[in-house]
Amino acid sequence: MTFPSIALIAKPISHQVSITGKLERALKARGYRTRASFDLSAPEAVVFCWSWGKAVTVREKNPRAIICCIDHGYTRERGSFVNTGWSLPAVPCGLNGFAEHAVVDDGGVRARAMGWDTELRRYRPTGQRRAVICGQVYGDAMIVGHVADYTQWLHDVRDGLVAEGYTTVFRPHPVMVRRGNARERYGNMGRESPHNDLWTDLAEADLAVGLSSNAVTQAFVDGIDARIYNHGSMLAPIVPEFGTNVPTEYRERWFHRLAWAQWTHDEVADGEWAKWHLPIMHRLWETGELRPWHSQRIP
Repeated sequence: MTFPSIALIAKPISHQVSITGKLERALKARGYRTRASFDLSAPEAVVFCWSWGKAVTVREKNPRAIICCIDHGYTRERGSFVNTGWSLPAVPCGLNGFAEHAVVDDGGVRARAMGWDTELRRYRPTGQRRAVICGQVYGDAMIVGHVADYTQWLHDVRDGLVAEGYTTVFRPHPVMVRRGNARERYGNMGRESPHNDLWTDLAEADLAVGLSSNAVTQAFVDGIDARIYNHGSMLAPIVPEFGTNVPTEYRERWFHRLAWAQWTHDEVADGEWAKWHLPIMHRLWETGELRPWHSQRIP
């Protein structure tokens, strides 16, 4: 088997350096030629990098690269895990539903082994018609190229929910709050959440709505009705029609798959991650066949 050359790019931030270091050691142990760098113009055939923003720059400088975009996990302790989404030049976003992840139907074996099965809460419709709208960061991969005017989109969604009889609360993305420009960018969305944590907002809602926000995915895991509007959501494989409530019929099977879309730091280091992802990398390199998460329909 011939091996592609690989670059691993990280900012000098402890968690990024730690994970890319573990990845590099695991790859070297399997015979791959690797190079750790802060250089976004990496010419290698395969590039690992943190965040979609870095992936965009890498793609601009190396249009033919296979990119594996690294980010935090999907369960409550997101910082303890990583997700690794593969993409090709024709599908430039390596995050969430647009990316390829390992897809395994194991009946929940991994979720139970990791202790994640307890996070899937019983579905709990309340009938109170309280909706929390989850804002995303401007410039997010889920927005760029998918929504021309995100502010107008948010206002239209809110107005539609009100017309359905919902009381709405808007939750600005924490990054936008930290930047200090949330009100300026989002505009007047009506009542805003006064809470600092997502869980309090979700406890007071029976519907979570977002373009493709991971907060909406978490709401669905917590037993709350959810609505998404594009393939970038991890919920996309079970959504028959965007803009309607996500059906709960295949909720457990979907969650069992989600357990294979995040990896502990130890699994990255000991080769468990490699066992499932190196076959994906070689298929992309040899055939150019991408199987994005959103296309892996359930049922």
